Amino acid sequence: FFRSKKMAPGVRELSSLSEVWSLCSPSSSEKGPSTKVAVLFYASWDGPGLQMVQLFKEFAALGVFGRIGAWALVDAEKCEAQVCDRFEVTAVPSLVLVSSRKAWRKTEGADAEKFRNALKAFDEAEAPVPEDLSDDDDQDDAQAQEKKLTQRLKQLTSAHPVILFMKGNPKEPQCKFSRRVVDMLDGEKITFASFDILKDQDVRQGLKSFSQWPTFPQLYVHGDFVGGVDVLTELKEDTSQTFKEHLGIQEEEKNEDIDKRLDRLTKAAQVVLFMKGDPAQPRCGFSRTICGLLTDAAVPFDTFDILQDQDVRQGLKEYSKWPTFPQLYVNGEFVGGLDIVQEMANDGNLKEQLLEG
Repeated sequence: FFRSKKMAPGVRELSSLSEVWSLCSPSSSEKGPSTKVAVLFYASWDGPGLQMVQLFKEFAALGVFGRIGAWALVDAEKCEAQVCDRFEVTAVPSLVLVSSRKAWRKTEGADAEKFRNALKAFDEAEAPVPEDLSDDDDQDDAQAQEKKLTQRLKQLTSAHPVILFMKGNPKEPQCKFSRRVVDMLDGEKITFASFDILKDQDVRQGLKSFSQWPTFPQLYVHGDFVGGVDVLTELKEDTSQTFKEHLGIQEEEKNEDIDKRLDRLTKAAQVVLFMKGDPAQPRCGFSRTICGLLTDAAVPFDTFDILQDQDVRQGLKEYSKWPTFPQLYVNGEFVGGLDIVQEMANDGNLKEQLLEG
């Protein structure tokens, strides 16, 4: 069974739906009879989300929004599945505002201003209207976000001739199925890129619908979905063709025009950081520092580990006319390395400079 544990003053960490419902009861409300409950879903690996956790705790401790009766944190990776399902949480961080056991509004992303405005509106609302009765602007915003995600997935799945969406990375797979596919590709000497879906819940959940495939790993070749571990195992065991031929990979493709490939990679997301290692395990001090700057500024970013692909590592030096790493790109345009980003951070409003400049 699950137990709640006490966190900062006024904040509890929950793991089950029954615990959430218990906070909606006037008898368990921390500030009188109010049934308004603020619930923040987060993940321990999500840097920007952890900043929202700290902000959430500060709001609760200061009593800024006095009519919100209870505050709770839910680790989306460790809680009962029905908690996320009930509130349709598919990304972290997600702030869910609950009134009388109904979701009033859900706010996604590490945007401090949007976060605060949602809490303020919830606190001031006399009779909160459930989320499914919200105005058309909210629905339009959701449709715009879905369209943006679909476009991003199209770019990601086409960013390399062969790309594997997996748990972990090829050197450190985080599940046996991902390890099996990596071994298959390595055994056939197939050059491939990878994307760690554990580090991006939007991509993780979005790909399930995009591919019409519910599990991982997922392999894409030339932007087309091939399948997961079972499909790949069947293709490998089918001797009517070679494994590469089944996948539609020709030997000369390894010499694909590097500039075209780099153009796809640099536009795979709004902000892309080419670094040594990944945010969880940077392989050099400069990469670690720039990840910290972006995370501290709540800038969402994707990464590419140049240590895993020498073609990209060497090609980017000429492509960007910049000899060192890390390298940061925004909307496909080269911004600079650590020195440039550090200078922008020192000037203040790094997020605004990168995303709105």
